[in-house]
Amino acid sequence: MNSHANYSPEKLLQHLISEITLQFGHEKGDCFRQTVTNCRLVDSDEHKFARQITIAYMAYAELGLGITGIEAAFIYDYPASKKHPACIDAPHLEMLLRGIHVILKLNTTKVKVHSENFRKLLLVLAGDIQVVLVLLAIVLYKVRNIEEYTDQEKKMLLRDTKHLYAPLAHRLGLYRIKTTIEDFIMQQEEPEIYHVIKARLKESEQKRLDFIEGFLQPIKQRLLADGCNCSFKYRTKSVSSIWKKMKKQKVDIDDIKDLLAIRIIDESGHHNEKESCWRIYSIVTDLYIPDPKRLRDWITVPKASGYESLHTTVRGRD
Repeated sequence: MNSHANYSPEKLLQHLISEITLQFGHEKGDCFRQTVTNCRLVDSDEHKFARQITIAYMAYAELGLGITGIEAAFIYDYPASKKHPACIDAPHLEMLLRGIHVILKLNTTKVKVHSENFRKLLLVLAGDIQVVLVLLAIVLYKVRNIEEYTDQEKKMLLRDTKHLYAPLAHRLGLYRIKTTIEDFIMQQEEPEIYHVIKARLKESEQKRLDFIEGFLQPIKQRLLADGCNCSFKYRTKSVSSIWKKMKKQKVDIDDIKDLLAIRIIDESGHHNEKESCWRIYSIVTDLYIPDPKRLRDWITVPKASGYESLHTTVRGRD
């Protein structure tokens, strides 16, 4: 979900303001515009503006943050100011900024960032889950723009992403973010293997698309007959995920059975969404053989981030 990559900073700003206006109302859109104007008046560094508006956009589009979180993601690296537009929840914004600054100032070279205790401490220091989400947006910017950083900064980023932010993203159910981070780690640690696997995936892309079409056809027919209105998304597993499977199973990429992930999104508007999801699951597992060991139920007990879903692995009957 990096569709904004080719936008100029000014175009991205206008796009984000439009999205904020659409989602939260004209007052909030105007409020964010005023915040950006104020920040640029005290610091006219255009590179900083480009970086911060990108982070703010990712906080909205990829982390799902609301207006206060978006504001925090944009202004955290600008000179501190106690003056905020009247339409902003200033106490909440200040709390988020304090949490962001506290964690960014932590010297992770002197602590065991790979320990679970440190990850728990970070969540406590954050004080608000939105702080962690803003930090993940910052990390996303860094891994996607790694060329901007020195060798020492790259080394620190690799350490922190590997031992801190990838596990946090996993804990929060932010699997797309986790995948982006883990692919970055692999590119840094095993670049040759990464590019070989990526090239192999590109060669077999059409074959996978044909398979998905055939796999989904009977599912779509059954769902339609059952009155379910669903949309479908699918993707190839990430390079880093495939490499883990190859090492664990000691096989070549051609022998990996679960290269694909398919998402079925219930858009029927049923009153009981949980019941609807289990019905869809029943239809899928009636058509294809499920692996009971791979069922993950985040419908009954959602993730801390609010993520709700059923995950399973299935295979054909032939």
